[in-house]
Amino acid sequence: MVLVLAIILLPARPAPADVDAQGELSSELRTFKPDRSNLTEDYGFAVSSRLELGKKHGPWQEQFRAFVRLDALDHNRTIAQLEEGFVGLKLGPVRIRVGAQLVTWTATEALHPADIINSRNFDSDIEDLEKIGEPMVEVRIRLFKGYLSALYMPVRVPPHQPTATSRLSLAPPGVELGDALWVGRNGEITDHAFENQGALHLSQSLGPVDVAIHLVQHNDRLEPTAGFDAMTGEVRPVYQMVTQVGGTYSQVVGSWVLKAEGVYRKFVAPDPGNPYGVTPQLDHGSVALGAEYAWTTDSGHAATVFAEGEAMLGVNEKQRATISPFQRDLLFGYRHQLNDVKGRQVTAAFGVDLDRPDEYLGLLKYEQRVSDEWTVELALRSLRNAFFNGSINQGQLVVTRYF
Repeated sequence: MVLVLAIILLPARPAPADVDAQGELSSELRTFKPDRSNLTEDYGFAVSSRLELGKKHGPWQEQFRAFVRLDALDHNRTIAQLEEGFVGLKLGPVRIRVGAQLVTWTATEALHPADIINSRNFDSDIEDLEKIGEPMVEVRIRLFKGYLSALYMPVRVPPHQPTATSRLSLAPPGVELGDALWVGRNGEITDHAFENQGALHLSQSLGPVDVAIHLVQHNDRLEPTAGFDAMTGEVRPVYQMVTQVGGTYSQVVGSWVLKAEGVYRKFVAPDPGNPYGVTPQLDHGSVALGAEYAWTTDSGHAATVFAEGEAMLGVNEKQRATISPFQRDLLFGYRHQLNDVKGRQVTAAFGVDLDRPDEYLGLLKYEQRVSDEWTVELALRSLRNAFFNGSINQGQLVVTRYF
């Protein structure tokens, strides 16, 4: 609670002259079409704040960014999380950072099989889940037309799972998930937070082409399984050790942008005699392909259409349906920017599961500036997916002041 109040109140205090300070303070109204269940919350009204502080002096850099949300109606949605908190040192072509960071490895608009480093807050916007800072030591070296990064991640950070009262909960109605369990390299299941994890990432820009390849070994947080704790009677999310190899690609061809991501994921099988009844996560591959086309209208507006598809490989239809909400999906979208002083923008997207065409995701979002400091965003979402408890129809209004 002290951290929450500090982040909300600090914007009122001027930062030192040599510190780059910025942030935002938002009011958010979130409502779902009522599901006639006393177990879930259909309405939320929250105040949130994000504070970012940065300082550079010589080869040194310090960066801090934290986010908090206080919900007056859905108290279980209140959260405080560190997004960035690191010290950096730059020596010629070498950059070293120690502390929590946000890492983005992706080329596509909505489907991101390669972007796996950070844990997420699963009780946030479905199409753009909030990321949680990952504690790490990163050494980045400039190499050719890009860079090579080596990451050491000694702490396992669990995702923020929605509670049983959330309409976005992945657990059956009324089931509250317990604390995280982790599968180590030897298959042993533990609740210990510390583990040696690492990654390599090579990125290159070759004219109009951007390519990257990566190798990661860590505890996966995006495709958990479940275990039952007989001592407490809880269902606990289980995050298994995975080795992932993959890459991303994007290329500009005239008014087109072509995109691709591909990965293969091999999991460590948990000890067959484990007391939680945890079964192995299935090894599989995942490929996402996308394209977008942009043009300027006669009235000076910017218009973009985009399409993406994702397929899970190496598993059959029944198996992939148990791994992720998104297994074999096709998504189409349109974005219209008026390019006016208010920065008005409309985005519409619709995705469908090709395995189960009755499952879909629809999004309609409007954004604009009210002044130099204020913005407003209105979003409507409709989701039907077997991972969630029935259909979800959601409206959201967010008013933000930047400082």
